[in-house]
Amino acid sequence: MNLKSKLCMSVVVISLFLFPSIFSAHAYIKQSMPLENEILEKPPKEVTIQFDESIQPAFHSIKVFDSEGNRVDKENGQIDPKQPSVLKSGLKKNLSEGTYRIKWKVVSSDGHPVEGVIPFQIGTESQGTSGLHNETEGYTPKADLIMIRWLQYLSNASYVGLLFFYMAILPKGYRKNRTADQLFLRMYGISFVLLFMSILLSLPLQATIESGLPWSEVFSFQLLENVLSNTAFGQTWIYQAAILLTLGLITSFIGMAESTKKVIVWACFGLGIALLLTKTFTSHAAAGNNQLVKISMDFVHLLAASIWVGSLIGFAALLPWRKRAETKQDYLLMVNRFSKWGIILVLLLTFTGVFGILLYIPTLSSLFQTAYGKVLVSKIILFLLMVILAALNFMKGKRKRGKRLGSIHLG
Repeated sequence: MNLKSKLCMSVVVISLFLFPSIFSAHAYIKQSMPLENEILEKPPKEVTIQFDESIQPAFHSIKVFDSEGNRVDKENGQIDPKQPSVLKSGLKKNLSEGTYRIKWKVVSSDGHPVEGVIPFQIGTESQGTSGLHNETEGYTPKADLIMIRWLQYLSNASYVGLLFFYMAILPKGYRKNRTADQLFLRMYGISFVLLFMSILLSLPLQATIESGLPWSEVFSFQLLENVLSNTAFGQTWIYQAAILLTLGLITSFIGMAESTKKVIVWACFGLGIALLLTKTFTSHAAAGNNQLVKISMDFVHLLAASIWVGSLIGFAALLPWRKRAETKQDYLLMVNRFSKWGIILVLLLTFTGVFGILLYIPTLSSLFQTAYGKVLVSKIILFLLMVILAALNFMKGKRKRGKRLGSIHLG
């Protein structure tokens, strides 16, 4: 396998670690009143469903139907003001004996809708409830979500990682080289444009996910305003838009004089990191207890993967240097420099990845029986292959380092 193929494989593998939220674990029911298939002697005054995390205040519903499909709730379904993880609704008085269904829908903290049905019975006389079961259905990612989320994660990773590569890996002398400088300016610009497009499209995308409406019907002020005002995603999107506009303004000044360029590049790097941080605010890390720890771990995972992806893109862009006699040794020097950072990044990815597995995969069986668990298994296998590949390259490079890099002394 040549170096170009190895770089491409590494980008693909690390990109998988950047993109956990497509198959993330959704909110699930901790308790309901009545319970699934519970037989009640008397009609309850209300029904309640408690989830394992806070649910979004918009696009939720809870309805109760009798065996003939007639609605028997008071149509006052709401999230409990004192318990944001509880959805409840009052019931009409004097309900007759028979079987009933609670049909519910909520949007979990990661912005994905979850819905289901909880059956119960009033009266001890057998009503044939054995065929009724608790049905829960999570959101299935569609092509629009996959494409836009991939675009956002990869463009953000490319922007942050390329800035890191420019300041920490590229030899100082080449930062003043016009050809190299213009190459990185173009890559920053492309990454920013793609990031701008992905964040812009993410708002109507989220409206389609949470409302269930097609793209042709979500471009209305009322619906988009509802998403912006009443969902965690909408509030985070406002922060992202503000950071993005500031980032665009500052990015346009990167090509200024050398004396101010360093400050501008680091400012852009900081804003790019801030955009990564905002992604954790709409993930499961932001739900439940110990939010600070979970958000920190999620953020470190994204940042480590972003630096790796962007740096590998930088290496791929400079591959022609490896074939030129005058720049070949400099390219190998950059590989040597990055290998030290690579060890730290691998350790961070491993530690935060294991933390995420223990947090979201409570049992070994769920690792193989859930969509999220299966994706994690594929990530682990690919990650191990990448680590083996990196180890082989490290040992190979160590044997040749004395010959190729012994006389190099660049800033």
